[in-house]
Amino acid sequence: MQLTWERDYHKAGTELGVDLTTDPAKVMQPEISAEILVIGSLEGWFTGKKLADYITLQRPNYRGARRIINGTDKAAAIVEIAREYEQALLAEGYGLEAMPPEIEDQHVGEADLHGPLRDNANALAEHIADLPDGTPIELWFQDEASMGKKAGASASGHAWG
Repeated sequence: MQLTWERDYHKAGTELGVDLTTDPAKVMQPEISAEILVIGSLEGWFTGKKLADYITLQRPNYRGARRIINGTDKAAAIVEIAREYEQALLAEGYGLEAMPPEIEDQHVGEADLHGPLRDNANALAEHIADLPDGTPIELWFQDEASMGKKAGASASGHAWG
C-alpha cells in the first residue's frame, strides 16, 4: 500500500484510529493496507469516487472503477484482470444464488457499517499475507499520481510535498 502525501496518511489514520503520520511504515502492514484499500474505495477517500459509482450487481464498469484510485492509468490491463477474476467467481457459483429479500425501513448507521467493512478488509489482509515479504501494494491518488512518481515515491518509503 502506498499513500502519497502526509494528508493522506492523516486521513487514513484518523478513519482507522491508527497513527500513520508519525509511523507511516504501518501502512505496509497487511491488515492496515487492506482496511485502507477496502474502506477507502467504498467511501471514496482517494478521488471522491466510490466503488458503488462503478460496480453494481447489474453492470460492473471496471474501466471507470479505476478512477476510484488513480484515474485511468493502466486501465486496460486492470479491466482484463477484473474480468478474469469475475469469470473465476462466476465459475464457482459466486453471485448466482438468489438475493435475500430486502428488509424495509432498516437504517444502517455509520457505526454499523464499519463492522462488515472491517471484515472485508480482514479477508483481503489474509490474501495479502500470502504475498512474499516486500511485495509492493500500490495506492496512488488520481490528482497526485504523476507528482508522486516525479518525486520518487515508492512503496518502501513516502514523499510528502
